[in-house]
Amino acid sequence: LDWCDKLMRDIPGDPEGTQKQKLETGMALYMYFGTELRKREGIDPKRGDEADFIDWLRGATFQIAGGEPRPLEALEILDCIFIVLLAGLDTTQGVLSLSLEYLANHPDYRQDLLDHPDLLPSAVEEFLRWFAPVLPGRRMTRDLELRGVTLKEGDRVMLGMGSACRDVDQFGETADRVDFRRSPNRHIAFGVGAHRCLGSHLARLELQISLREWHRQIPDYRVPEGAVLRKHLSAVRGVDELPIEVL
Repeated sequence: LDWCDKLMRDIPGDPEGTQKQKLETGMALYMYFGTELRKREGIDPKRGDEADFIDWLRGATFQIAGGEPRPLEALEILDCIFIVLLAGLDTTQGVLSLSLEYLANHPDYRQDLLDHPDLLPSAVEEFLRWFAPVLPGRRMTRDLELRGVTLKEGDRVMLGMGSACRDVDQFGETADRVDFRRSPNRHIAFGVGAHRCLGSHLARLELQISLREWHRQIPDYRVPEGAVLRKHLSAVRGVDELPIEVL
């Protein structure tokens, strides 16, 4: 978690310190898992119940169309571990913290979940739509005019996933409000196409379990009056500090 925070968060007002922190943290993460890979040299990656995600990567192959499959190189395995670790922790944490803040400030929605626990999967989908946490960047491969805006080949653009998830063309007149009974709910919080999130089903499960168990033990809570919440918004958005008062 400490690695994840240092890699994903900026040091306010210190871009050089931020870059240094991210470089040092990335090196520490790669060295840790590089050591773990070396420990497993000569061990069959298909080792039954003891095998894990790292073993799966050790046994995986890569193949270009028309070419021969080859095992992944050590650096490729470390790159996969790096992106899965960051993507799996920070995004889910962001949606969960923002969802709890929303429920703390909207007791009617919270009571609806308590009265109708079967709504939880649908509520999670709506929170994913409402708090779509990722703001990915891409580079334009060709010129394009989009709703009166001219984009040139080579331009870097930020994809407003959260904005798209509140598009009136898709979600109609209720696009600008939370609806736990929304159906269908064709949000793109997990992306679409070839870049769709690898861990989307795990994230859904984590959010459902977390919210269910929280409300089983802490059904009544709020953000204290006058409390200061610290949030972040970079490639991923979420809450750094969320004071909660149990009632």
